[in-house]
Parts: sequence; C-alpha cells; structure tokens
Amino acid sequence: MDPIYEQIAELPWIKGLLELAGIDEKYVSLLSLIIVVAVSVVIITFVRKIWIKINEWHSIIKKARDLKPEFEKDDIKELSHIFIRTTAAEKSPNRYDNPGEAYKYTGKTYDLIDFMLKKSFNENVESHKYYLVLADSGMGKTAFMLNLYLQNYSYVNFFDFLFGKTYTIKLLRFQSRNADKPDDILERIKNMNCDDIPNTILLLDGLDEDPFIFPKDKSRSDEEAFKLRVDQIVDATCRYKEVVITCRTQYFPQQEDDLYELSIRKGGGGFHTFQKYYIYPFSDADVHKYLNQKYGSSVLQYLHGRKKEIALQVVKNSNNLMVRPMLMSYIDYLVEDDRVYTSSVQIYEALIEKWLMREGAKWKRVSEREVFVRALKNFSLQVAIEIYNNWLNNRTFYITKDKAIEIAGKCEYPIDRHEATGKSLLSAQQ
Repeated sequence: MDPIYEQIAELPWIKGLLELAGIDEKYVSLLSLIIVVAVSVVIITFVRKIWIKINEWHSIIKKARDLKPEFEKDDIKELSHIFIRTTAAEKSPNRYDNPGEAYKYTGKTYDLIDFMLKKSFNENVESHKYYLVLADSGMGKTAFMLNLYLQNYSYVNFFDFLFGKTYTIKLLRFQSRNADKPDDILERIKNMNCDDIPNTILLLDGLDEDPFIFPKDKSRSDEEAFKLRVDQIVDATCRYKEVVITCRTQYFPQQEDDLYELSIRKGGGGFHTFQKYYIYPFSDADVHKYLNQKYGSSVLQYLHGRKKEIALQVVKNSNNLMVRPMLMSYIDYLVEDDRVYTSSVQIYEALIEKWLMREGAKWKRVSEREVFVRALKNFSLQVAIEIYNNWLNNRTFYITKDKAIEIAGKCEYPIDRHEATGKSLLSAQQ
C-alpha cells in the first residue's frame, strides 16, 4: 500500500472506532481508508456546491443592482449611503402635534423593512397581497423602497438564498423619465422580463408621481379618476405574489381605520384591501444616529467637528423640522457656509430654498426652472397665508383643493391644478 494511504488507514480515531464496533482487525485498515475517502468526497462535493451557489448569488446580486432606467447609480448611492431604518405603524403620525407624541401614544411600531421581509412576504405567515406605504413629502418613501429591495439582494442573505428563503423582487417607479412623452408604468409592467410572476414581489414607488393619475376625461372628477387608476394598477398586478405601493398620505386622507376595497376578489371570497402602513418621522435617537453616520461618532467627530457642532445646533433649534429624512439630507447645505442659525425661521428659509430647487430640477427643464421656482415659491407663500387666515378665523389648519387651484391660477407662471394640489412643502398636507 502507498505510504500516504497507509497513514490514512492508520488514523487512530477512525481505527479506534472500527475496533470498538467489533470489526475484524484485518479489515480495519481498508475500512478506514474507505471512510476517509468517502468523507473527503462528500466534503469536496459540498464545498463545490457552496462555491457554485456563492457565484450564483453574486451574479443575481450584480444583476439585481442594475436598476436602470428606474434608478441611476448615483441615485442608489445617495439613497443607501446613509440610511436610517424606516419605522412605521398602522396609525398615522399626523394625528399628533409632534413626533414625540406620535411615538408615545401610537403603541406598536415596526422596523418596516424587517417586517416586510420576515413576515409580510413570508408565505408561512398569514399576510395580505397589497400593501400601501403612506407618508408625507420628504419622509423617505423612495429610500425605504430602494433599501428594502437592496436588503433582499445582499450578501448577508446568502444562507437565506441557499435554503430558498429569498424573494424575487422587481422595483419600478411611477415617475416617468420622459416628461414630454411620459411612459405608462402599466406598459412597463406588461413588458417587464419576469420568468415567475406568481412568485415575484412587485415594489411600485411614488403613486402620487404617476403622470396618468389625473383625469383626461373632463367628465370625471379627480377622485373618480384616481379610483379608476388604482383599479387599473391592481388589475395589471393581480398575478404577482404581493405588491407594495408608496404614496403621499394626502391621496388617502383619513383612511387609517377605513378599508380601501380593491377590484379583485380573494380566493376565499370577498375583495382584497390595502394593508396600510404609515412611515414615522425620525425619533431623537434616529436624528443623532444620522448625524453620527454623517459626521462621525464621539470618537471620530474631530474630522468634521465644526460641521457636527453646527448640525447639532440646527437640530436643537428645529427639532420637529429635522425629523423628516429629506430635510436631514439637506443639512450639509445648512452647515457648509459655517453660519450659525439662531432661530427656526432661518432654518425654514434655507430649507425651503433647497426644496424649491429640488422641485425645479425634478420636474422642469433648465430653461423653465428659474421662472417655475419663483412661481412655486410665490404660490406656496400665498397658500401659507391662506392657511394661516383659516386658522385665525375658523381654527382649521388647511385649505380646500379648489382654493389651492384658484391661487395657482393667479400665478405669473402657469402652475397647473395637479402641481397645485399634489405638492406638499413642509406641512403634512396642503
């Protein structure tokens, strides 16, 4: 026998076990060799299969993270670089005057990404088919959807993938890239390359930004057109395993406890409804976590010491304002000029300017932006004055849709009725 095989055959722990089992001594060496070879083959085969699976998962992740044309690489980096976990509940935070009360009295809240991946999408847990995630402007709806998608396709989920516990997810945005000739998301869904629709989860971001949500037929009201559009979306997605849609809260006002019945039937009778979740503002801990990630913790903050000092001062002077993720993401604009803000009014002014620029860049061509931003600023000012007067006279903190449209009609630049009623500045609703 070859010396190496002799050494394997004489391994004491195997030889000892075989002798304890009562195997004839003349067969012990041969059986030891057979066992070692068999175990080696099993291990090598197992490692090879794991390596193949690792490469397969790597390829899936690489392919999944190419989200063009829905998201460019810069979009993905911006929305995932500093991400504070999304907290949500089944009750709207808008019923409370400040975030502290919302957290104090709401009761149960969820880490919404973990909740979706571990419970909502889990076929072993009873759940719904259609989910509606609601929040005001700047509350991180798109960041939530993107990071939900990315967490499903992450390397830490390899063992879930190995045991078949990951999901096939597709992420689309209602907003069209082409402003002049907007494409319909329903056509994109229809033409999407999807091999296994019944086992695919669909994430649809920004229903409020759907260019086809408003009526083309003048005989229909906005509400009728909206309901019809929702029915069309539900009909186009009914074959998918589950569907998550994000939207601004103002499109589903005062519906926390009301069932929004959809147009497709359940297998056991009745109709599907939206399971609604409301994104909550940052808690104090979230705000400080964000600042630590951006400027460094107490150990590392010497690298950005002055910036963090100003940022903390901004938060102190506008705590209720900085609970919106979008506004926290603007904090660099507030600290870059080394200015000390002594009042929330100064902070509001700076952030409103950034919001106006964001809206202009998001919706208008370069040649139109300056005039549009000026008109939108004037419109927002007139709306704020009208809301304030309503508060003084009627103790109501809102204006009607018709009044907003009337104010928009008086602007120097044409702000159409949908821009007038579809944008929220820093308040919950307009």
